[in-house]
Amino acid sequence: MKVTMWRGIDYRRFPRADCSCLITIGKKGLKQNLSADTENIGVGGICVALDRDLGRYSSVDVELSLKDNNPSIKCCGSVVWVVKRNEIKNSKQIVRFDTGIEFDDIKDSDRERIEKLVEHTIKLPVRKARR
Repeated sequence: MKVTMWRGIDYRRFPRADCSCLITIGKKGLKQNLSADTENIGVGGICVALDRDLGRYSSVDVELSLKDNNPSIKCCGSVVWVVKRNEIKNSKQIVRFDTGIEFDDIKDSDRERIEKLVEHTIKLPVRKARR
């Protein structure tokens, strides 16, 4: 696992763990839910690679399994960014969409579970004071 410091548009910083968790995303208008593994996770949201573009600012229903033998986390989220990328897999070009989803109405207890997962997955470097 590695540490990434995500910098949003307004340059907020919070730790993200490159940790795979099973996620199911539902969106109004989709005939079926999308299931995938997360690319990284933090207390503010997740990044996931999807087969389709959900569209920026879309509202989604999120069900997230942290693989900790506890019930799944269920909350609403908002798609805050989407980046299209092309991959080559088995000699075929595949289009994927890296998608950032911000948690909107997550319970405090679920946020604490994610925070513990991040803390246990990564060790943040100690910042030294400048002299």
